[in-house]
Amino acid sequence: GEYDLGIGAGGMQVVPSVSDTLLIEGSIPTTGDFKVSESYSVHEGIGIYRLATEGSFSFIPGTDSKEWNWVFKINQDIASSFKASLGAGDAVLTLSELSLESLAFDMGAGQITVYLPQIGDYTGKISMAIGTLTIYVPEGLAVRIQTDTGLTGVSAPSGYQKDGDTYTSPGFSNSSNRADITISNAIGTVVISEK
Repeated sequence: GEYDLGIGAGGMQVVPSVSDTLLIEGSIPTTGDFKVSESYSVHEGIGIYRLATEGSFSFIPGTDSKEWNWVFKINQDIASSFKASLGAGDAVLTLSELSLESLAFDMGAGQITVYLPQIGDYTGKISMAIGTLTIYVPEGLAVRIQTDTGLTGVSAPSGYQKDGDTYTSPGFSNSSNRADITISNAIGTVVISEK
């Protein structure tokens, strides 16, 4: 399946789900003066779900998180290409059980926490203007993380090899389970942590 979620602001949670019939399910805020549009189509046998918002968002990160919660449950048994954007807020992407093919996430300002899947060979691109990004790498997954950072500090586990702006975990070139990720963060913090 392909997912394309565009959200103006709020707290975003992505979690895996087990379903025989649903590609995605979830809940959206009922607060605010905005509109939500969604569509579903099938192209060459692949289901494509899109959600977009437009209108006013009077969201202040950390204060209105319960009223502005966007929760998406994604079918973990279907190979997924996940793409999302969040203007401002906090995002927790629990992708650990997903069969991920690619990840793209774009945020204006806020905090992103990503739990990567242990199994698979996939790519990712995470971009943010201002904020904190924390990536949790599970045991058994090898990663190569290329960073494009302005005024951003990067923290990586001690065993990772640093070559310029690229951080590589041991055994990346020979691993069958690996992620190749590009990070862009102008101002803030990037933390790579093993979990």
